[in-house]
Amino acid sequence: MKNIYLTIVIFSISFYTYAQTADEYYAYGSLKMELENYDASIEEFTKSIALNPHNPEAYYLRAFSKRQLGDYKGFIEDHSKVIELDPENLASYYYRGLGNYNLGYYKDAIADYTTVIQMDSAYVDAYLERGVVKVEFEDYIGAIEDYTKAIDLNPEYIDAYFNRGLVKGKLKDFSNAI
Repeated sequence: MKNIYLTIVIFSISFYTYAQTADEYYAYGSLKMELENYDASIEEFTKSIALNPHNPEAYYLRAFSKRQLGDYKGFIEDHSKVIELDPENLASYYYRGLGNYNLGYYKDAIADYTTVIQMDSAYVDAYLERGVVKVEFEDYIGAIEDYTKAIDLNPEYIDAYFNRGLVKGKLKDFSNAI
């Protein structure tokens, strides 16, 4: 077992020391991310992006690391770049929506979730999250519709039932809130 760890450490040190290509920096950034060393992973992904600014995966993973550090502005910027490079990347629209919500950019969050739903009408989490944002606008009927659609798509989606019940309670519809 010690030999395995020693091999990983030696490989990591030598890999880091001689990393010169975008792919090598990307791989090292991924390793740092797996080790939950998010500051270091951001540095490695940034080096990878400097050498190959057309790799959406490097921006995507750097965004993940930024989110782990609470940098939602950077998180949104990197997902926006992923979308620019790969307009069909549903996950980046969805995650950018989460970032927008966390920063209070509710209209942008709704736009992102709506885009996801337009591209894939079965993306259950987009309905749930769009419902959450609609509550911020006090669009309770719209939120209930989104939660209900999430339940229709996944009848075991507890969060959708819970959130729908809360909104029905806000509307004093206690008999249907359960």
